[in-house]
Amino acid sequence: MLRGAQVSTQDLVRLRGRTQGLILPNNPAVYRTGGYRSQILGRGMDYEKSRKYEAGDDVRMIDWRVTARTGTAHTKIFQEDRQKAVYLIVDFTSSMRFGTQVAFKSVVAAEAAAAIAWSAHSQGDLISVIGVCDDGVRHNKLASSSEALIKQLDMLAKLNSNDRAGEQQTTFALADALSFVVKKLRTGDLAVVLSDFQDQSQRCNKALEYLSHRQSLILVWVQDSIEQQALPAGHFPITDGLQYATLHLTSPGRRKKLQKLLDRRNQTIEEMHKRLGTIRVKLTCGDDVIKTLHRAFHRRAVFHSQFVRSGSGGVNRSSIRTFSAQGSRT
Repeated sequence: MLRGAQVSTQDLVRLRGRTQGLILPNNPAVYRTGGYRSQILGRGMDYEKSRKYEAGDDVRMIDWRVTARTGTAHTKIFQEDRQKAVYLIVDFTSSMRFGTQVAFKSVVAAEAAAAIAWSAHSQGDLISVIGVCDDGVRHNKLASSSEALIKQLDMLAKLNSNDRAGEQQTTFALADALSFVVKKLRTGDLAVVLSDFQDQSQRCNKALEYLSHRQSLILVWVQDSIEQQALPAGHFPITDGLQYATLHLTSPGRRKKLQKLLDRRNQTIEEMHKRLGTIRVKLTCGDDVIKTLHRAFHRRAVFHSQFVRSGSGGVNRSSIRTFSAQGSRT
C-alpha cells in the first residue's frame, strides 16, 4: 500500500502486479438482455438507419417496410459493437489532501484508481482518467494501450503534488467532471467516482442520479479515521504541506461539536449513496486498498454468478441496494 502525502508515477505503475485476479464487476445493465454491447467487434444489434440497397448487401438485412413505402429496396444498418469505456473520476480537491494515518486521502484515491484502471485494461476496456482539482478538471482521451494508460497515471501523480498551491479554487469541480462524463457515457460504459463526496451540490447529486439510473456507476468513498470519529483530547499539529498549525481539542464542548458535524455530514453522504442504490466501496486511510477492492469486487462477482444461475430475466434496484449495503461493510 502507498504511504505519505505524495505518490509517484512509478508507484502507480507498480500496482499492476498486484491487480492480478482483480475483476472489475459488470454493471447491472449486463444482467438484462440487450443492456450491454459485446466487446467482440462486429455487426451490432442496435438499429441505426436504412439506406438504399447496394450490390453485395446481405439480403437478410433488407428493410421491407421502407422498401414497400418507397418502392426502392433498402437495407438496414446497425450500430457497430464496441469496447466498454471506463471513466475514472478522481477527486484531488483540497479536502482530499488530508490524512492522519499512513496516507492522504488523495493518495488512497490515486492508488485505488490505478488498480481499477489496470484491472479494466486487463479486461480489454478503454480507460479515461479524469482528475478533479481545485482549479478545474483534467481529462484524457480514452486509452487502449499500456503506454497511454501510464501517461494518464502520470497525470494523477502530478495532480496529487503540491504544485497547485495558491491557485483559484473552483467550487463545483466534481460536478463539472460528472457533467463531462454524463455527456460522454454510452450504453455499457462505466463511471467510477473516487472521492470523499464533500461536494453535495444539486448539480453533483443530479449527475450521480443520472449515472445510477443508467446503472453505470461505482462509488469509492475515501475517508480518514478522524472523519468517522473525532480525535481524543489533545493538541494536534496539522499541515497542508506548506503551512503548519495546531488543532486544539482539549475542550469537551469543542470535541462534541466536532463529532456532531462529522456525524451530520456522514449521514448526508450515506443517505445519498443509499438513495442511488449503486455499487459502493468504502476506503479508509490505512486500509490495504488492493485487498479491499478484491473483497468488494469478489462479492459482486459472486452476486452476478448467483443471479445468472437463478435464470432471472432482470435485476431490480432493491436487490442492488441490498447488496451494496452488504458491500459497504468491508
